[in-house]
Amino acid sequence: MKNIYQIIITKNNKQTEYVGSYHTVAKANKVFHNMLKECEKVVFPIRYTNLGKTIHETNIELVIIKRKDDEESKTTLLRNNYGEYVEHETSHDEWVVYDKAPYYIEDTFWVYGFHPLFQRKTIHYIFDEIIKPNASKKSTFLNIMLYKNKLFFETTYNSDLVICKNKSDAIRLYNTIEKYCSDNKFKYVMFSGDWNTNNLRSEIIEKIHKLTNWNKLKITRSSTKP
Repeated sequence: MKNIYQIIITKNNKQTEYVGSYHTVAKANKVFHNMLKECEKVVFPIRYTNLGKTIHETNIELVIIKRKDDEESKTTLLRNNYGEYVEHETSHDEWVVYDKAPYYIEDTFWVYGFHPLFQRKTIHYIFDEIIKPNASKKSTFLNIMLYKNKLFFETTYNSDLVICKNKSDAIRLYNTIEKYCSDNKFKYVMFSGDWNTNNLRSEIIEKIHKLTNWNKLKITRSSTKP
């Protein structure tokens, strides 16, 4: 007997992952809601994706699809975030959309010193390896600076650089780290704000150059796409 329900993950309304098939709606709903509950733990969800030569805003959803009855319409009505009913339709004649919800996946970052594609780090790495060891000790004292799509971390003894996809993600990361430090009552950290100003720009460019030896063009990019 064919399974009636499937759960998939979509990105901007295109399927990117198959989760599983289920014979009853109860089983499908149990997996669906457990996955949604688990993704509430995500600290820094993906909002942008590199696609080709550009960076696009990304909407990821968890979707239950149902095998369509012969007499059933291809179009179903589901409520959007505003409570309004909106028509939904799949690209496959055999399936209809039964339910869906936003789905959060932890984003990853390029931390300088690691491969930008194959050794990307989550925000938990930044918390555990950059923030905690430095912001909790007076002898190191951590200064965090924002510059375009980059966060520069400077202590008495060393420095680190985290490169985000774009400026919006960098601001979001900066604010997330600030809240984390406040929640954990770290005393030895300073948030120096945006250094993309006339009196600070040359200084932050020099700091990044000293760490990376990158040229000015690469340092002053606003995103990971040229």
